[in-house]
Amino acid sequence: MNARRVNAAAGVILAAQKTRQTAAGIASSLEAAGLLQSPESAAELTRLRARVALLPAEVLADVVAAAVRTHERGGWDDAQIDALRTALFEYRDRAETPAPVTPRKPLTEAYPGELFMFRGLVGVLRVVAQHGDMAEVKRLLAEHTADEQDAYPENVAPQVTKLRALLAPSPGELAEQRHLLDPLDHVLEHLADERPQDVPTGGAL
Repeated sequence: MNARRVNAAAGVILAAQKTRQTAAGIASSLEAAGLLQSPESAAELTRLRARVALLPAEVLADVVAAAVRTHERGGWDDAQIDALRTALFEYRDRAETPAPVTPRKPLTEAYPGELFMFRGLVGVLRVVAQHGDMAEVKRLLAEHTADEQDAYPENVAPQVTKLRALLAPSPGELAEQRHLLDPLDHVLEHLADERPQDVPTGGAL
């Protein structure tokens, strides 16, 4: 005797009795639960149900792929593509797959406060272009990276990384900046060579 199947059948029968079902209704409930079949038949039914549940997602995936190709030729806009992808994710979530796919927030959608952050960053960049102070830019970039990682946990903020790379001086620029300081170094060395000799102590001249 399979104790688990017996207990499962007892649970189905008890639930059916509470709704005052007839014997035929109870048998139908057992059949729907796969308890009137052999274990092999029940497993096959479960597999087929999972397959049927996945069919809409597979069909929609083909539609999304075709839509993306059309989009690349300029026939669809981003909103339509995002809507199709969201529908696909919802279908996959409803189907109890071993590795369900959850919908992701489109990266084209700004999180709250992002526009204000970008406006501030642009304003700081304008100041930096005039005065060359990078401290505020680095602070804002770090703040934006933290905000974006909170909004998009799976996104590594590649655009921020790229912006950091663009703002970082290249080795050639560093050498040029060092070269611009050469005249100052020469002046400091000259002043050091010409500093007055130490005056002897004890009042001797």
